[in-house]
Amino acid sequence: MQLNKYILNILLFICFSYSINNDNSILRNLNSDQNWELINLTDDSISVSIKYVGNNTINALKVEKVTNISLEKITNIIFDISNYENFLTNAGTMKTQILTKTENLKIAHQILEVDIPFFDNREYFFQINLGTFDPLINKILINWKILPPEKTNFQDRLNKDNICINRGAGIWKYRPIDEYNNLVQYILYLDPEGYLPPFIIDLLNKNSMITLFRDVFTHAEEKL
Repeated sequence: MQLNKYILNILLFICFSYSINNDNSILRNLNSDQNWELINLTDDSISVSIKYVGNNTINALKVEKVTNISLEKITNIIFDISNYENFLTNAGTMKTQILTKTENLKIAHQILEVDIPFFDNREYFFQINLGTFDPLINKILINWKILPPEKTNFQDRLNKDNICINRGAGIWKYRPIDEYNNLVQYILYLDPEGYLPPFIIDLLNKNSMITLFRDVFTHAEEKL
């Protein structure tokens, strides 16, 4: 029985890797340092920038901060998606289930419960990877990408009352500043679907990114 489960996971991994990872154009666009515009600087020194992605109505956003926290510690916290419920501020509105995994990759189903009148819950499948998405690009800690349901074998897990997110990706990367400090960046492109004006989407994504950034850094500092 365990052998059958293991073989199934391998087959799923091969299938997803072939169908999804062939197109990393969105990740390359997010990784590019060009065309970012600074829009905000928080009191705790988190810079927020925006990038207009092609003809899309949804913009990419980037948050960044200089820190002396271990990059390995930050990476481990982000990749340990099963532990999100123990430190994320919005953990109570998030349900995550890992569907298959290897040492450097996890595929999961996530539901975001929206406690706002007339707004539906969101759900999606995503693949999160350790390291880079391209052998020619380094200094990537984590990259992740939304998996369209039709390209998975898990469509039966979807709730028809929820809105399914089909487009999104993110990168955690760094740039060394000196011997002890790095500029850590989280870059996101996410279309939450539904009938939301672009400026509302930018605001929601920006606030969620800043909160996530703070949560990760706070949790890492607690583990020092």
